[in-house]
Amino acid sequence: MTIDAVIISGAGRGIGRAIALDLAKSGAFILCISKSESCVKTANEINNGGGKAEALELDVEDYEKTEKVLSDWSNKTSYKN
Repeated sequence: MTIDAVIISGAGRGIGRAIALDLAKSGAFILCISKSESCVKTANEINNGGGKAEALELDVEDYEKTEKVLSDWSNKTSYKN
């Protein structure tokens, strides 16, 4: 199975960060999401290592905001599946 893109919440630390870094090695585009700016560090590490990633500071427990932000992001992003 080939994975082209992955959205990972909690990508700023712990298991979420480890998963983001590991999947980036497969060549997948990674959208790193976390409640804090820590996801930016993860995305920068992926990009500096030759991968492709973006970061969004977002609390996914706020369903309406999450739906809007991800919809807006998917409409503007340069990544196309």
